[in-house]
Amino acid sequence: IDIDADERTMRQIMRIRVPEDVYIEIELTNK
Repeated sequence: IDIDADERTMRQIMRIRVPEDVYIEIELTNK
């Protein structure tokens, strides 16, 4: 169970460390 929680936290961190995806999302919302 601890390993699954670590994987989820790691995935969340990876998403946060992806400025390109966030930038694209911001552009889509602005449009």
